[in-house]
Amino acid sequence: MDQSNEKTLGGFLRRTLDTQQISNNILAQSTGIAEGTVRNLLRYGIDADAPAPHPHTLRAVAEFLHLNPTHLFRLAGYITDEDVLSNLSPIGEYVGQRFDKLQPDQQKMVLDILGTLEKSSGLPSYGAVILDYIVAGKTLRQRHLTRLEWLDLKISDLLGIRTDQLMLNGIQRRLQDLFPNEAFTPADIQKVADHPVAMAIMSVLLPRKDLPRGLVKLYYLTWFDQDREVPATTREAIIDIWDALQQAVQIG
Repeated sequence: MDQSNEKTLGGFLRRTLDTQQISNNILAQSTGIAEGTVRNLLRYGIDADAPAPHPHTLRAVAEFLHLNPTHLFRLAGYITDEDVLSNLSPIGEYVGQRFDKLQPDQQKMVLDILGTLEKSSGLPSYGAVILDYIVAGKTLRQRHLTRLEWLDLKISDLLGIRTDQLMLNGIQRRLQDLFPNEAFTPADIQKVADHPVAMAIMSVLLPRKDLPRGLVKLYYLTWFDQDREVPATTREAIIDIWDALQQAVQIG
């Protein structure tokens, strides 16, 4: 196989099938998709005429082949490296992983030390309130659990190639629909997406590792079909979430 093809969805899946000694027919039968769909998958990224695969198809294939579905979404062009790669340095990720292993009282000690270091460096400190806001985020998630669990399942259908500007525009339009008497600018929305406390709340509400960026989380948390009447429960959930995020960005 041409090595350049291995960087495409079709080439990657072909190599995976060959390595696992799985035929097209077995893949089709095991995932419940048509053999023609399998053939199209193996052409995608190599043949310009190959149709784009449905996210549900990619997820089914990933599950059967024991692959990370996020990698398939990236190869298919539904998400970009910027969407999934961490903004943290390797040491930052290490500290975060070790922090989660500590007991609550030990975590508070770490946050207190971090707060002291932040203040001495002239950085805003959120350690005194972050735990309270995370608890508030968990309460908010329970209040709107049905909506958020539905959204988690729906994201596969909503995945697509979107620039930051398109996401900002989409969020702005939705918020304007829900809050007709308020004005929203892309800068206002970006401020919420980038705020550490708001990001912590969004991570509680939508705990998906394949959506690490605040702007992407906010895009999905505020999503609704603008071509249809917004259900009251959806409206209430988004308004509650936005209000909580607005309160968070007032800190620091």
